[in-house]
Amino acid sequence: MNYLFVDGNSLGYYHQQSDKLHNGEMEVQAVFGFVKNVRRYASILHARPMILWDGFSDKRRDYYPDYKANRDEDPEMKRMKEGFAVQKPYILKMMAALGVNQLIAKDAEADDLAGMLVGRLAPQPTVDHIYLLTGDGDWLQLVREKSAG
Repeated sequence: MNYLFVDGNSLGYYHQQSDKLHNGEMEVQAVFGFVKNVRRYASILHARPMILWDGFSDKRRDYYPDYKANRDEDPEMKRMKEGFAVQKPYILKMMAALGVNQLIAKDAEADDLAGMLVGRLAPQPTVDHIYLLTGDGDWLQLVREKSAG
């Protein structure tokens, strides 16, 4: 069995920045690109996709108050994130309708979930390979014999 772990926010942000697509007044490029890419990679890799979503990590902010504090200062980045935030609920619904499992890290980030899952699944003899789809460099620490980005 092969798995494809997808960093939901990373892939969503990536497609939000692509050429604009609209359904009426609403931008839908993140929805379209997300669904298309998950389907494409799962098919090519013969892998079961699982979407991993960031939660809000109060623990990290309690420990380090400036954690990601400067990320929204750029107005263009802020607009991009706002545009993705409108489309994210549609992506969640679309993936659920397609039967794709999704996990949300309540008090952590997607890379924390990926680390836990790679650690639990990679040793199992029924798991052939775990593929990682993300633009987040933090996921590089998860690359092992059975897992690759």
